[in-house]
Amino acid sequence: MTKRFLAVTFAVITLAFTATATANPALNGAWVYRDDVFIFDNGNWETWHEGNRDMAGTYTTDGGGTANGGTLTLVTTAIHGGTNRWRDWYLNDSFGIDLDLSRDWYTKSDIRATVIAATLAGRGRLARWEWELDDPGEGRPATWEPGVLEAKIDEKLDDIFINFTATYSVVGNTLTMTTADWEMWFTRR
Repeated sequence: MTKRFLAVTFAVITLAFTATATANPALNGAWVYRDDVFIFDNGNWETWHEGNRDMAGTYTTDGGGTANGGTLTLVTTAIHGGTNRWRDWYLNDSFGIDLDLSRDWYTKSDIRATVIAATLAGRGRLARWEWELDDPGEGRPATWEPGVLEAKIDEKLDDIFINFTATYSVVGNTLTMTTADWEMWFTRR
């Protein structure tokens, strides 16, 4: 009985010490970058693009020993359907389907289900061609092995539903986010 109690206690203590990622309250609020606004709120984020709701998700921070900086990890969980940005600019172009995104938020699963239903009904690029999405060519009608259609759809959706990690710092009214490829400076609104 004592051995089992010690093992459970050790497991609980280990979990408590490894879960260090949190949401830094220094990020809370609205941050402006060009035509975009990032809104951070205790582990949730949302973006607005050109005055319209755009994307949303969750985030965690690892302070790296400082109160105002460290590592920021963003996970995209939904895109907003109230504007034409995602529908026309990306989804319709990618899949060749006129997607009706008339309600508010759409998850990756929501869009995947819509594209699968349209494809199986014979609509869109994936229904007509067995070539890459970007090159419809003169292919034959598509036949899909189980799981292959979903993987092809997810390949494109992964470009929208991104997850990324950046270093960040908050100094006064400036938020700086940096990855290996870019650096952005946001101003607190």
